[in-house]
Amino acid sequence: MSAPSRSASAKPRLSRTSPTVFKKRAFTALAALQGVMAGGHSKAQQAPPPVTDNGAKPAAQMPDVVVTADDYKADSLSLPKSGEPLLTTPQSASVVTSQVMKDQGVSTLRDSLRNVSGISIGAGEGSYQGDNLSIRGFAARSDIYLDGMSDVGNYNRDPFNLEEVEVLKGPSSTEFGRGSSGGVVNMESKTPHL
Repeated sequence: MSAPSRSASAKPRLSRTSPTVFKKRAFTALAALQGVMAGGHSKAQQAPPPVTDNGAKPAAQMPDVVVTADDYKADSLSLPKSGEPLLTTPQSASVVTSQVMKDQGVSTLRDSLRNVSGISIGAGEGSYQGDNLSIRGFAARSDIYLDGMSDVGNYNRDPFNLEEVEVLKGPSSTEFGRGSSGGVVNMESKTPHL
């Protein structure tokens, strides 16, 4: 018996790995992704942007954002030598308030510093245990303070009794004496409130 012959009009069967099948699948996936990103509407259904007199498209207007809560706001540092408002302090400073720590559910000092830019948190490199921080690339193991006093020791600090955590970036020798070029972390203890 001979094999059935293929007619001239029959299309050859494509394998699943052929470039044509791959291109069709990629195009289908791309079209589906565009549909999802456009919220189910194709670009052809959207109205064209308005054109100004000179032919240029106008800049997009974003709605105004109004912030009314003051829970995360810190007006000044707790240090006695830095009585000026943060706005006029000639140093880069970040303050993590107690409300931020409460909302994030922090359980260690490292957790409270995760959202502060310029801080890298070590994981025990160099056989150092406890809070192993780097500020702007400089090791800050000996630049951690509690109420402006040096808090030496390699241990994991618990923020249960902290009002706020202040990070001063850059040299801070005028406030704290000698220190590294990266900056300092000052933890402020809770004080009684009404």
